[in-house]
Amino acid sequence: MRLKSLKLHGFKSFANRTDFEFHPGVTGIVGPNGCGKSNVVDAIRWVLGETSAKALRGGEMADVIFNGTDKRKPVGMAEVTLTLSDCEEALGLEYNEVAFTRRVFRDGKSEYRLNGNLCRLKDIHEILMDTGIGRTAYSIMEQGKIDMLLSSKPEDRRTVFEEAAGITKFKSQKKEALRKLEYTEANLLRVTDIIEEVKRQINSLNRQANKARRYQELLTDVKVLDVHYSHRQFIELDAEKSELNNSIHSLGSTITTLQTQTVEKEKAIVEARDALAALEAEIASRREQLIETQNRITSAQNRIEFNEERQLELQELVSQNSEDIANTHSTLGKEASELEVTAEALRRITENLARQGRQLEEQEQLNVSLKKRRTALDDELLQLRQSITSSETQIAETRAELGSYSSQSESNREREGHLSGEITSLEKEHAERKSESSSLGEQLSAADQSLGDNETQLAIAEKNFQEIRNNNTRCARELAELHRELAEKESRLEVLKALVAEGEGLESGTQAVLSGLNEHGIQPSSIRGLLSSFIEVPSDYIPAIEAALGAHLQTILVNDQETAERAINVLANERLGRATMIPENFVAIRSERQMMTLPAGVNAWALDKIKSTENVRPLLEQLLEQTLIVEDLSKAIELRNELPGHSFATLDGAFISSDGIICGGKGEADEAGSLLARLNEIKLLETQAADLNDRLGEKQLELDQIEQEGGALSKRVDECREKLQTAQITRSTLQGKQSLLEREREGLDSKLKNLKWEQSELQQRRETAEIKLRELEEQQRHLTEKLQVSGNRRSEIEAELNEVSHQEVQSTERLAELRTSMAVEEQSKQALQEQQAPIAARMKELEAIISRRETDVTKYKDRIASANTESSSLKDKIQDMTKSAEQLGTALGDVTEQRIQRQNAVDDAESTLRSTRKELNALTEQRGKEEIKVTQIDLRIENLNTTTSQRYNIRLEHFEPDSHALLTAIADQKKARERREKRKNTIAQKQSEGLDVAEVDESRESETSANISDSHPESDLPSNEADAIPGDDQPDWNFVEMIIGELRQRLDSMGPVNLEAIEEFEALQERYDFLTKEHDDLINSKEHLHKVISKINRETRTRFADTFEQVRNNFREVFKELFGEQAKANLMLLDETDPLESGIDIIAKPPGKKPQSITLLSGGERAMTAVALLFSIYMVKPSPFCVLDELDAPLDESNIGRFVKLLERFTQQSQFVIVTHNKRTMNRCEVIYGVTQEEFGISKLIGMQFASHQKTGGPEKVT
Repeated sequence: MRLKSLKLHGFKSFANRTDFEFHPGVTGIVGPNGCGKSNVVDAIRWVLGETSAKALRGGEMADVIFNGTDKRKPVGMAEVTLTLSDCEEALGLEYNEVAFTRRVFRDGKSEYRLNGNLCRLKDIHEILMDTGIGRTAYSIMEQGKIDMLLSSKPEDRRTVFEEAAGITKFKSQKKEALRKLEYTEANLLRVTDIIEEVKRQINSLNRQANKARRYQELLTDVKVLDVHYSHRQFIELDAEKSELNNSIHSLGSTITTLQTQTVEKEKAIVEARDALAALEAEIASRREQLIETQNRITSAQNRIEFNEERQLELQELVSQNSEDIANTHSTLGKEASELEVTAEALRRITENLARQGRQLEEQEQLNVSLKKRRTALDDELLQLRQSITSSETQIAETRAELGSYSSQSESNREREGHLSGEITSLEKEHAERKSESSSLGEQLSAADQSLGDNETQLAIAEKNFQEIRNNNTRCARELAELHRELAEKESRLEVLKALVAEGEGLESGTQAVLSGLNEHGIQPSSIRGLLSSFIEVPSDYIPAIEAALGAHLQTILVNDQETAERAINVLANERLGRATMIPENFVAIRSERQMMTLPAGVNAWALDKIKSTENVRPLLEQLLEQTLIVEDLSKAIELRNELPGHSFATLDGAFISSDGIICGGKGEADEAGSLLARLNEIKLLETQAADLNDRLGEKQLELDQIEQEGGALSKRVDECREKLQTAQITRSTLQGKQSLLEREREGLDSKLKNLKWEQSELQQRRETAEIKLRELEEQQRHLTEKLQVSGNRRSEIEAELNEVSHQEVQSTERLAELRTSMAVEEQSKQALQEQQAPIAARMKELEAIISRRETDVTKYKDRIASANTESSSLKDKIQDMTKSAEQLGTALGDVTEQRIQRQNAVDDAESTLRSTRKELNALTEQRGKEEIKVTQIDLRIENLNTTTSQRYNIRLEHFEPDSHALLTAIADQKKARERREKRKNTIAQKQSEGLDVAEVDESRESETSANISDSHPESDLPSNEADAIPGDDQPDWNFVEMIIGELRQRLDSMGPVNLEAIEEFEALQERYDFLTKEHDDLINSKEHLHKVISKINRETRTRFADTFEQVRNNFREVFKELFGEQAKANLMLLDETDPLESGIDIIAKPPGKKPQSITLLSGGERAMTAVALLFSIYMVKPSPFCVLDELDAPLDESNIGRFVKLLERFTQQSQFVIVTHNKRTMNRCEVIYGVTQEEFGISKLIGMQFASHQKTGGPEKVT
């Protein structure tokens, strides 16, 4: 198994998603202080289940979430995923890769995931147990843990050794087994109490079950009689219902006839209304026809008027078009004259064009010759100008170079002066930086001193805080033990109080009186309580006092004799049992007791061992007069002969009365049923519970004080850490400033060197420029002479060229004039030709207009004639439609008269229909009343059925009477009635003779049992009565009704009857058997857990001893390898007799030193000792990977070499992730991750992998 990758997102300073890929060998994590290297180690611890925010250098778990910077917002979640590969064998899982993921949100919620699936922290701990991996295992050594490993208590060092021995899982199993054992013992105690309680409940339920059986037997007789009587009522009601149904049927026939007539009349009315509606429709149709005819007449009249108006408009149009035709003929004549004038002008222009063409040809020949001469002169002038331009350019360049060199020389002079000033200024600034560097060195030394002081204060504060935490754990453990003990006492106390409240172990009559007889007029305040509740006896003398008092312990103390009398009567009448009571006014006044000398061999007077209230003391004196307590029965018998008038009670519960009667022996329930023992135990438990509550309060106060001190120390640790962090930041800031000053000094040195080099260069360039200036002045003079000669020749050519150009321009202008004149003539010719075409087109258009106007005039005249014809036709139609409208009005009046007549007929038919409906409603109402009576009978029948069904689960309509059962039940009740009368007479006679009421009750009980046993003697009936009821000899139903009432009264007088008592008794018996079996199972489970714990102890003891011996031997060898052969080291168990709980002490003696404590070693020695211990454990059980956070920080160069050499031995077995600042440790790494903060507060990753290690010590970077 190996560490494959680590992914962080939003964890502390890693705001962005960051991935670490881990390769075999050593992976280094480097970077400046405060960049977030240790956050990587915290992330590994956190994802493996670290639950302490302080261990992660925070105040609460939400502190691990990136909290934002000045430029970045906080994130809402932190997530870390750690992936392991090749896990099948090491973890016992079916997956090759296992990814552990942990998330925490700002609202406090968190979750764990295993390969993406939600899981518990416990699941992760169980998977990683005994693998050397975990938040507290030796695979992660963060800053300070090495020191804590050495400086922690010997008992706290066991964790690392137990992890190496592979017994962590066994200890977890043992812890779970101890928890189960504690739970089993608590359950065993409770099951024992429940079994005792169930024993007592069985007796009470047995009495209730017997009462329920008697109730069921009486209920059987009631069922037979009540069902037959209800069936008789059902038959009578059914007959009455049949008569009503016949009447309802007759009324239904009459109602049906009337309904048929009503329907026919309604149909006739509907038909009449339909006919009336048809007349209405006809009236509406004729009215519409009349309106339509009138509308057509109006429309025809409007059309005639329109035609007349249109004729006037058309006549105006005819007149207008005639005028247009005349005007168009005049315009056509003018256009013909204009066409003749245009043809004459076109002939003259054609002659002018021929003459101008000849002149144009002559002028073009002249123009060509002039152009050739000008072109030759232009070419020559162009060459001359190019020569002049070249000379001028060379002169300009020469002048420019002269100016450039002159300005350069001047600039160089100025620059030399400026450089001299800059060099002087830089030398001064360099001296100032040197002075500042010296000052920063002093400040840095002071910061180092402050950092050391803060580290010392933090170590002291953390040590004090750890002591407080240990005290807190101890106090919390003691508090939990007190809570557990208090819970046991309170549980036992509740059970005992429940038993006392239920009157467990008391007689049924005593229970009835104590539970209350409010319904019989006896107030609870008049019942004072049991005699046993007023006395207190030492536990050693309880058996003797109970033997002496006997049944008197259940004596009930009441206010007065009236209360006692009423209670006795209620118990007798309700048959609730027997009870013993004594009124307070019957208790004799206490007399002065004569103190008698205690006879030899007697332990004490019985009365002297009882503490009681004053109101019962006289009664106790009477009951225990002359009663002595002795050791055992043999001693009592011996003293009986010496003191014959005394009673003797032994400490084991035997009793010899003054009459010589001996009572003794024990039963299974004696101890559990002891009233005095139970009351004493309740008082003892109450005292113990109060004491435990007081102790709990004191312990809670102690815990609160410790927590308060722990909070103060925690704040002190936080303050020390903040001061340490502030000192580290100050030191880092000073280091940064010093580094910045060094870089500035280096920059100033470089700048001075550059300026001096530039100054020498300027001097060389100035000398070169002076030589070049002289050469350029000579070249400028030669070019000026050449330019003057070329300028003279250019003037001559330009004069000749101007003359030729002038002639060419005149020729070109003449040519242009001729061409323009010809173009004008051509345009005039074309214009005249174009002018002729529109004139011809306009003439054709005018002729077309004249034709259209003549056509329109013809159409308008035709339309006038058509309008006249249409108007004449419309006038004829108006006369015809007027006659038709008069006829429609006459017909409409006739139809309206018919509608009135039919409306009167419909009203008469509706009146007749209303009277028929009134008669129908009366019959329907009568039928409704009879149906209500039927419904009432149905309700009574249903009530009988419901009552019978609810009581006896019988439907009367399906019931078949059983004459034999009915007559048998009646005969039985008559005989029982006779027996009750005889019994009443017997009781009255015995009471008159002065017999004891109890004897009468016993006689009554025996007779009642006999009655129940003989409740159904079929042989008592004559055979003929048992077979059938004679024809007219029906049962006396009045007697049956009376018997049913009496039986119900007897059932009600039995009071509350628990019909489920039989099943409850059986269930309780079954529960008792089940609890007994559970009790046995718990005992077996307890024995099994003891065996498991013993087995775990043996296994863990063996494993731990073997592993400890191997680690001790390895520690000695590795310590010598690191410190030399003269060094001595050892590991010792503080208590070798108990290796499972013993602390481990570390002895380390470097050569030449004899420290009394390992804390007196130097920082480097302590680190090397811790390294030796760590690798000694790795030699026994290597972890798949190991994370070391600046473990090499306190080591010097020689020790670094030993550490790296030792590291080499384990790189083939484990992966190592090392956070370091040491170059030699970095040199050993195959892969290096650089952590930096380009943006303040946000860590960023830079990764490098190295292919090989060079002999020079420098790694080669692989891209």
